[in-house]
Amino acid sequence: MLEEIEQKIIDLQPTVSMLNPPYSLKEEGKHELNFVLSALNVTKKDGLVFAIIPISCAIENNKQTLEYKKLILENHTLVSVISMPEELFYPVGTITCIMVFKAKVKIGRAHV
Repeated sequence: MLEEIEQKIIDLQPTVSMLNPPYSLKEEGKHELNFVLSALNVTKKDGLVFAIIPISCAIENNKQTLEYKKLILENHTLVSVISMPEELFYPVGTITCIMVFKAKVKIGRAHV
C-alpha cells in the first residue's frame, strides 16, 4: 500500500515537498528524519524539501539519528537549517527548526 502511494507521488514529479512529521515517535521506529528521507526520495531531482522538525534532528549524535543523517546525505544535500522561535509549539515545548534539502543532488561540503 505504501509503495503504491509513493509511486503515485513520484509519477506527479513534485519539485517541492513540505512536511511537519509527527514528533517523538522514535521509539516506534518512526524517526522524524525517516519522514524527511521518504519525502526526498519521492521529490524530483533538484527539488526542494522543507521539513519543520525538532532541533534534536539537526544536533543529536545518537546512533539512530546519525544513521538517518548518513542515509539522507549520501544522496541529497542539506541547503539550510533555520531556527524557529522556542514558543512556536507552545505549550508542548518542542524546539524546532526548518531543514531545507535539495533532492537527489549531492554537493560537497565546500559548496554548502
